[in-house]
Amino acid sequence: MELIDYLHIARRRLWILILIPLLAVCAAAALALATPAKYTATATVSTTGLVTGSASQFTGTQAVNQFVAAFNATSTGPAVLAEAAKQTGVPAKQISAGLVVQQRGASSDMSLTFTSDRASNVIPVLTAVENNTLQSMFSPPVELTKKQLEITQGAVAAANNALTGLGDKYGITDPAIAYQAELDRLNGLEQRQASLNATGNTGAAQAMQLAIDNAKAKLATYGPVLSQYNNLIAQRQAAVSDLTAARQAYRLALAERDAADPKNITFITAVTSEGRARTLMHTVPPALAAGIFLAAGLVFMLELLSGSDRSAARSRSRDADSAGQPAGPGGEPAAGLSESSAAPAAAGVDDNRSQRTRPRWRPTAPRSSD
Repeated sequence: MELIDYLHIARRRLWILILIPLLAVCAAAALALATPAKYTATATVSTTGLVTGSASQFTGTQAVNQFVAAFNATSTGPAVLAEAAKQTGVPAKQISAGLVVQQRGASSDMSLTFTSDRASNVIPVLTAVENNTLQSMFSPPVELTKKQLEITQGAVAAANNALTGLGDKYGITDPAIAYQAELDRLNGLEQRQASLNATGNTGAAQAMQLAIDNAKAKLATYGPVLSQYNNLIAQRQAAVSDLTAARQAYRLALAERDAADPKNITFITAVTSEGRARTLMHTVPPALAAGIFLAAGLVFMLELLSGSDRSAARSRSRDADSAGQPAGPGGEPAAGLSESSAAPAAAGVDDNRSQRTRPRWRPTAPRSSD
């Protein structure tokens, strides 16, 4: 087919090529106008100080990926959505449907975008979601380390109380010091006794033997006390070490929570509106293109069907011509003519044609002789 043929087809089916795209455009425009306006804003969370820092819980080569995954899971989790819905009055399903959380490039910074049909809901929802997300991520470590600190403080207090009870039981404030003092006293008595024996004062030396025996007997009583005391001292030292580590972890958790204060690391853009004109620009051109494509396809199908009908009509006309019958309007032989009457007519037609084409012979007059 040539271009002129396509133009003839388009002219013949012009009403289809105009009506269907027009209906598609009208439907898209009606839908766009019926759709309420959308309002949106974006909150950016600058988290550089929360990752790979000295007080950060996210460290190592995968710190950024771990933080991004944790932030995404927390911000879209049911706990944060439920709390945001409670604070703003917007249903959790609506918050989840309009909220988009994305990583900014390859950094750990995050952006939260919320879209709603009410402008008054956008900023409160973004604020509630980001605050609850940061609180859910960085407040639990503070509470956990605080509990650990309280436990270790209790362990140290228990160890000190046990030591005090041991001293009250045996009447010794510090068994180790008392044992060392008694041992020094025994050593001094033995040295004096040896000195008296060396000078020949054996009587005085024998008199000191009773004091030495009493010192040895008293020193022997410190054995069980020292065993208990040393165990309690070891327990207190371990508790003090745990207390020191818990205090350090608690301070780091507090520092990280302070660094995650939304007032210092978040920025929310102004609310923007996607008006109906922009919605029409986004919906009408695709609808028009789809209508044109559909109309062209429908015209093509109709042309195929009509072409098939014309081919069938021509085939029936050729069959009628070959039988010698005049074709009717649809290509059928004319009604009322029988085969017997059609045959002579065809023969006559052939005779006439043969007469017209056969050269005629004309007699010529005889030539007279001179």
